[in-house]
Amino acid sequence: MSNPIFSLLAESFKYAKGHRKMMIFYLALSAIANIVILFEPYVFGQMLVTLQNGGDPQVLMKKATSYIAILVALPIIFWIFHGTSRYFERKVAFFVMGFYQQSALQALFSLPMEWHRKHHSGKNIDKIRRAGMALLNFASDIFVLVEIFVTLFGAFILLFFVKFYAGLIAFLVTFLAFTVVILFDRILFKQYKNLNSAYGKTASAVHDYVSNVFTVLTMRFERSAIKEYLRRYFAPFPLYRKNVILNEFKWASVTVTVMVMTIFVIAYEIRSELLTDGVVSLGILYTLFAYMDRVGSRFYEFAWKYSQTVEQNASLKSAENIFNDYGKFGFKSSAKPPKNWKKIEIRNLHFTYLDEKRTKHQIENISLDIPRGARIAFVGESGCGKSTVLGLLRGIYKASKASVFADGKKLHHGLAHLAPITTLMPQEPEVFNNTIRYNVTMGVQIPADRIKKALDSARFSSVLKKLPDSLDTDIAEKGINLSGGEKQRLALARGLIAAESSDILLMDEPTSSVDMKNERAIFENIFKETPDKTIIASVHRLSLLPLFDTVCHFEEGKLIKCDTKAAN
Repeated sequence: MSNPIFSLLAESFKYAKGHRKMMIFYLALSAIANIVILFEPYVFGQMLVTLQNGGDPQVLMKKATSYIAILVALPIIFWIFHGTSRYFERKVAFFVMGFYQQSALQALFSLPMEWHRKHHSGKNIDKIRRAGMALLNFASDIFVLVEIFVTLFGAFILLFFVKFYAGLIAFLVTFLAFTVVILFDRILFKQYKNLNSAYGKTASAVHDYVSNVFTVLTMRFERSAIKEYLRRYFAPFPLYRKNVILNEFKWASVTVTVMVMTIFVIAYEIRSELLTDGVVSLGILYTLFAYMDRVGSRFYEFAWKYSQTVEQNASLKSAENIFNDYGKFGFKSSAKPPKNWKKIEIRNLHFTYLDEKRTKHQIENISLDIPRGARIAFVGESGCGKSTVLGLLRGIYKASKASVFADGKKLHHGLAHLAPITTLMPQEPEVFNNTIRYNVTMGVQIPADRIKKALDSARFSSVLKKLPDSLDTDIAEKGINLSGGEKQRLALARGLIAAESSDILLMDEPTSSVDMKNERAIFENIFKETPDKTIIASVHRLSLLPLFDTVCHFEEGKLIKCDTKAAN
């Protein structure tokens, strides 16, 4: 297990891009603040020594006033530095979490669909949420670590200066206690990882049941769903119980060790001074007690913080597989899209995958020519490979083998070069519980005329007129029930907006639930509005084929033939 503090510091610094100088600045301010306040017990102890030694009352009053002035100034100076440091620390932490989750989402979106099939979305959501919050909480409280280390080492130095033996005892006992904490936390770290995995399974159950609530209610699965949730939730309880007991043993050992250290040093000092001088210096005794107490409290705080950091590090590590797999399977950012191309040629395309039922599917030795501006139809029985080839072209699957050429020039990263210039409209429309505007734009600021144009092309404008608040109608709040065909038309409008900057538009039967009249009109609108785009569509109605200039026939994962003229 790598040191969790160094690991999280490195991650915080990594994702503080653009704010790293600010991070170093606030850490310096925090260190200065804690060095300043460290002298508070020493100043107070010196005041007690001065008063106990006695002397001219006026001189004593003058000295006491000076000490009091210093004691008043120290916390003021502390807060000037500490308060400023905390502002910048919280600001940087906000950006750290944002940039981390941005990187996690980019990694997720770059992974092929077969990866997503093997990794539950609910677990991924839970991992990213936990990891992001862990990084935010750590980055927001780095000042605690600065406070601990400055106080510990500063107190050791001052204890060595006041009484050498006290400093030595404090250092050795702290080192021993720290070793005990490390040994405990090595075991706890493994337990935290296993608990996080169990929590992920619970989160996936909640995600499944809530996102498919219609099925749960119509099939009367409510009791079964709750029962399964409780089963998953309580499954890790034995491990959780062990974790709690072990954690409390750790705290008990730390508390007892620190308490014994403080009592021993104070008792030894009292005995030593009484036997030597017959008088105990209250100032020295207070200074020893105050710094021993600070060592004890800061070490206790360190043990707490270290344990918290171990747990935070475990949460961060739980999402590590997303970034690791992105490095292995993600599409390369160096795969630049071809520009001003006239013809794309795909040769020897192979792909094998297992579906949700563990059934093996294969795409074998497919070669396809894609001229710019072409209208290409894919036809064939269900399961013949049409949708898979479209997914490969878009980049949601990663081909086992393929050679890709643009105007005769080989593209070395294969189909990855095409992903940035293709948009895929899937058959199953995803409609969000939000406004019509949001469903079309996905929250991006888009001019009203472009939205209207997309809705007109998708033949959704007639539906929009019936809605109470037009584009601002909230599907969830208004109880709007869109038919399957209307949902597809709404999703089509979204796809047309998304495809505006794409060279190739892929359509995987996105109008399968639309009536024949509207379906034909939609294709005619799209062809008319996008004369320069290449359109490749999986078609289920043969009546649409005359609209296409090339028809490709698929059968059992193979491309049988491509006719250059549409069938009549």
